[in-house]
Amino acid sequence: MPPRICTTACLMAALIMLPTALHAQAPPIVPDNPMIEAARRGDVKALERALFLGYRPNERGRDRIPAVMIAARRGHYEAVEFLLEQGARPDYEAFDGGTSLTAAAHQNRRDIVELLLQHGAKPNKRGLGQETALIIAVRAGFAELAELLLKEGADPLFADLTGRNALDWAELKGDARMLRVLKAPPQASPPASP
Repeated sequence: MPPRICTTACLMAALIMLPTALHAQAPPIVPDNPMIEAARRGDVKALERALFLGYRPNERGRDRIPAVMIAARRGHYEAVEFLLEQGARPDYEAFDGGTSLTAAAHQNRRDIVELLLQHGAKPNKRGLGQETALIIAVRAGFAELAELLLKEGADPLFADLTGRNALDWAELKGDARMLRVLKAPPQASPPASP
């Protein structure tokens, strides 16, 4: 096979394989501590073992991201629940200012957002770019998540680094449904049953 054809064929094969390679979640080259690795996998039994070995529920990984945020970012509800029950702080920030709540909002994980709020996460805590979970939900078009956050006290007038608030983002996107959600009178959470 002439070199030019071989090069072209190899390039085409690489381009075909690229999307698969980009979406693969390869393990880190150097493993992190057992608490972080367990949070990354969502492995509650391994989290229990890591606690037994002396690791803390607020453990941070090499990248300075808290274990609870790693679990929230990856959608591991049971791991988030376990870490919170063991004393992990729901608003513990990563190096970039992100929180577990903003990470769960990015993933539209209403269940994890509810869990974090039940454990004391502040709905107006700002993350990366000074975005609140509500701004993230509005920008992504997650209306049900925005409703939940508003019900739990999220302020639609808090602005991000661009100077825009949740209402501004909904207007900019032309999202009529989101504008209705944001402009509706807030409804209080139902009272807890005795």
